[in-house]
Amino acid sequence: MLAAVAIQPNAALAAPVQIGTNIYQYDFDINSGTVPPAGSPWWLRTVIGPKAGGNGVTIDLTGNLQDSQEFIRSVGFNLKNEIQNLSWSCDSSDITCSSTSVEQEFNKLPKNNFANGIQGLDLAINLPIPNNKNRFQGTDTARFTINGTGLTPEDFLTTNNPGSPVTGVYSAARVQGIRAGSGSTTITDPISQAVPGPLPVLGAGVALGFSRRLRQRLNLAQTA
Repeated sequence: MLAAVAIQPNAALAAPVQIGTNIYQYDFDINSGTVPPAGSPWWLRTVIGPKAGGNGVTIDLTGNLQDSQEFIRSVGFNLKNEIQNLSWSCDSSDITCSSTSVEQEFNKLPKNNFANGIQGLDLAINLPIPNNKNRFQGTDTARFTINGTGLTPEDFLTTNNPGSPVTGVYSAARVQGIRAGSGSTTITDPISQAVPGPLPVLGAGVALGFSRRLRQRLNLAQTA
């Protein structure tokens, strides 16, 4: 059972980073499992931008997994509104796109879909799991184009369902193949209840206190 959390001190940003006009970057560097992925975060980066012609977005996934056994199983996002007329496509030379899927369950994704009380995410990108050749591993990349009436990158700038035991999460991903511990863990982007102010000024002690508070919330979610 996943029960603890580790946080990299420089991970506590208040929101996804805007890197261009209507383009937002999420760095997944918070681990909510007993054993984090190998190496140093970030472990996954996503960039959400507008689709040419409108009515959709592109989601670029870039891996930074540092153990050959680890792979990303799924990535979930929160949405402001339900996507109307949803369709999608995948483009990647690293994974088999025919083994992927995109699911929308607006405010209905199963309880603990991403473990440790992270609930209420609305859009899931499911990546291949059958064998090592097809899995999203190492520094693999993939682009998903999500089509929907009026859909823009700004629709992703909201956090998960306030009824979730762990709130303030924009996005989360499941990592499987962890060599020790449970075998899988959950990584997230910076949550919105972040450390106020720049960490280089406040110091690692403040970040450690934030990590402890988040760990307590996750532990309570596991025992609830």
